[in-house]
Amino acid sequence: MCTVTRYIYKLNDQGLKPVATDDTSEEPNVKLKRLKAKYQDKTIFIDLEDIEYIESSEGKVLINISREKFVMDGTLAQIDEDLRSYGFYRCHRSYIVNLEKVKEIISWSKNTYSVVMDNPEKTKIPLSRTKYNEIQELLMHH
Repeated sequence: MCTVTRYIYKLNDQGLKPVATDDTSEEPNVKLKRLKAKYQDKTIFIDLEDIEYIESSEGKVLINISREKFVMDGTLAQIDEDLRSYGFYRCHRSYIVNLEKVKEIISWSKNTYSVVMDNPEKTKIPLSRTKYNEIQELLMHH
C-alpha cells in the first residue's frame, strides 16, 4: 500500500502545493514513504510524517491532515499492516494514529480512554481499553 514517488505535496494555507525534491540523492534510506490518496480529481502522494490519523468512516478510509480529509483505497487492516513499522498504531477498530502526533491519553472512566492528537483541534480519538497499556509502552519508546 505504501508508494514511493518523486512527487511530494505539502498541505499549507494555500492548499496542496508540490514540493521540489532533490532526485540526485544516492542514499537509499532517504526515500520518504508516502500513501496514495484521492483529492478532488487528482491522485496525490502524502508524506507519512504529515498524517495525523487514519480513520474508517462509512466504508471509506480517510487520511486526516490538519483539518483536511483524503480518501484512500484499501482497508484499515491492510494500512495498519503497511504502516506499523513507520510509527503508526491501530488504537481502535476504526482508527490508526501517527504516534509522533499523539499529545496525551485521557482516561474518562475506568474503561473509557481517548488519545488526544497534537493538532489545533486537539482531536480526541477513541482508544480501546485493551490497547491502553500497549500504546503507553509505544509512546515511551517513541
